[in-house]
Amino acid sequence: DVVAYRTVLETESQEDALAALDSGEIDAVTFTSGSTARNFAQILGPQRLAKVLASPSLRCLSIGPITSNAMKEAGIPVHAEAAPHDIPGLIKLVRQCMEAK
Repeated sequence: DVVAYRTVLETESQEDALAALDSGEIDAVTFTSGSTARNFAQILGPQRLAKVLASPSLRCLSIGPITSNAMKEAGIPVHAEAAPHDIPGLIKLVRQCMEAK
């Protein structure tokens, strides 16, 4: 068996991103896999996650249905899902969400 990639929970250099989330500076968070949703929820923890998600301006965007299911399981709302379910589709979705602001 050959391992093509491995998902690892990043635990360093998060201070700036967490501060931006806490202050409401972030307009959108994109999720490209179930592990990104689970890791996001784990890094923030239940209380911080609830506070961050309470921001009316934050949009949580999914690349596709499997990721959307994982987001829901992690307590993260799915504001929109990319179509097609790939990176170009997700980029298009981000642009649409930012233009709607």
